[in-house]
Amino acid sequence: MQYHPDKSTGNSFSQAHYLLIQEAYQTLTNPELRKAYDTELWLSQKKTFYQGQALTPALMIKRLQRLAEAVMIQKQFHILEDHLAAFLLDAMNEVNSALFQARANENEQEVFADYIIFLGKDLPKPFRDEVFDRLSHTLGQQLNDIELKISSIQQQKRSADWYQKNIFWLLLCIGVLICLLMYFYAKTRH
Repeated sequence: MQYHPDKSTGNSFSQAHYLLIQEAYQTLTNPELRKAYDTELWLSQKKTFYQGQALTPALMIKRLQRLAEAVMIQKQFHILEDHLAAFLLDAMNEVNSALFQARANENEQEVFADYIIFLGKDLPKPFRDEVFDRLSHTLGQQLNDIELKISSIQQQKRSADWYQKNIFWLLLCIGVLICLLMYFYAKTRH
């Protein structure tokens, strides 16, 4: 209400700010516009990963750090896992990996690997496997503990992966069991 045109007559900043608020509200309340915005946001992040600056290990780590901070803030909201996986895979593509390995010291390699693992650990299994395979291929020879970290996360996620893979069958069994219990209960009541 503070920026509404009726409350701030003649103030061009308030009117422009109100239009932005109105556009944001329309985007948030329309599921199709919201999905398009999320996709555009992630794609724009992906496209600008290295634009405008020379590729250095410090820049790569800085971008992953900013992404990790954004993911931590948005964890309660909808994160597009396929876009996050594509972003991580792009960070480790052949060209970027070759440049990174040639210029990064061991500490930078460890920090880079830790960010990739942190960002990739909560992805669904197919995305997580692809990201971790690329990380192993990229830095597995330089850093011996990457395989240990990855296998530790894979073991931690094993039950969640099984549950995610079999959720349909679990819910179906529970539904059938409830129906049977209701049937037998109704039969004993008559």
